[in-house]
Amino acid sequence: MPIFNPVTKKYDYYHSILWMEEANERYHLQKEFTQNKTDILNILSISLYKQGNLKRALIINDKLIELDPLYPNATNNSKLYEQELLDNGVVEEDFRINIPPLNITRFNNASYLYPAYRKAYEELCRGEKEIVC
Repeated sequence: MPIFNPVTKKYDYYHSILWMEEANERYHLQKEFTQNKTDILNILSISLYKQGNLKRALIINDKLIELDPLYPNATNNSKLYEQELLDNGVVEEDFRINIPPLNITRFNNASYLYPAYRKAYEELCRGEKEIVC
């Protein structure tokens, strides 16, 4: 089970964004890939969307579609993000420009993860520990 699975299933998009951005940045450094790049981009895109970062979500989703045009739900996600941007008064020409600062809100309910797991998870996110298999 991927380390981020309990977090995304409990709607903790704050940690999901941090984790997936780090995974995305480190992806090219890996010799053996333990996670698929398209899965990383998909989770990052959805997490950005759920935190209200619509333009960023759309741009990441564009990268996902570029890598795998047939990735499940990627095209539908683009349509969803674009429609929500339109609903927020953003014109189509501005969908991918003037990107606002990243907005992420920490999940307030810490009970979703056992304290020991949460501590280990946050240490992993900060790079203080490495996963040893």
